[in-house]
Amino acid sequence: MEKWRKQEKRPKAENVALEVLSQTFDARGLVTSWRGELEWLFEMRDSSVHYEGLFESPKLHPLGMNVAPSQEAYSAENVARAVNLLLGILERCRDKPKPQAKQWSQIYAGRSTNWSAVVPVYNGDTR
Repeated sequence: MEKWRKQEKRPKAENVALEVLSQTFDARGLVTSWRGELEWLFEMRDSSVHYEGLFESPKLHPLGMNVAPSQEAYSAENVARAVNLLLGILERCRDKPKPQAKQWSQIYAGRSTNWSAVVPVYNGDTR
């Protein structure tokens, strides 16, 4: 029982991620937006990893039709949202390291200066 109590008191994963980022990189001006996006991302992750198998009502797809909740959750728009968050975080880590991450940042910066050229970013066009 004690083991379960400790798990309930653990900080949320998005808060741990934000703390690590804030301690290692200059995240000023981005913490609030990252917090909201990371909360959304970890909710998506948790619903997949800890699947409950409940029947749910159909969800409205961006194209206007009703689909299974998993199709709405893993739409191109949501994938693009997650990728854009990742790219934004990686670019900030590359460009604004604190002293303890400067060497990592310099190595990383030499590998790619334009992540959006490496990972095509979905712009929301559903055509």
